[in-house]
Amino acid sequence: MEYSIQLLVWSLRLDICHKFTNCSVHKPPADISLIAWLIWDYTSIVSLLYSVFDVEDLKLSIVNSINVFFITTIILVTLYKRRKYSDVVMINETEDSLSQIQSTVEKVENAMDS
Repeated sequence: MEYSIQLLVWSLRLDICHKFTNCSVHKPPADISLIAWLIWDYTSIVSLLYSVFDVEDLKLSIVNSINVFFITTIILVTLYKRRKYSDVVMINETEDSLSQIQSTVEKVENAMDS
């Protein structure tokens, strides 16, 4: 119990540090470049079509189809996650939110002392 309270205080202090450096606490998920993955997917589809219709190589076609499948899966999962977590509330960079965080930290620290 004591460790969970200390962890809560530490995370709240981290939030305050973010406030002083003008960083937002919650950022929408944008960790991969969809443009790069779409280009990679396009080239993989072209390679798949080349291996199926021009070269007619079964092993190359299987490898390229697996490649296209997983690249497309990564793109779809990324789009789903971005849409799902786009509703994350951004904490405003105002004095009100900073004072709320500071008062919460003080309450938790007072609770730990008693």
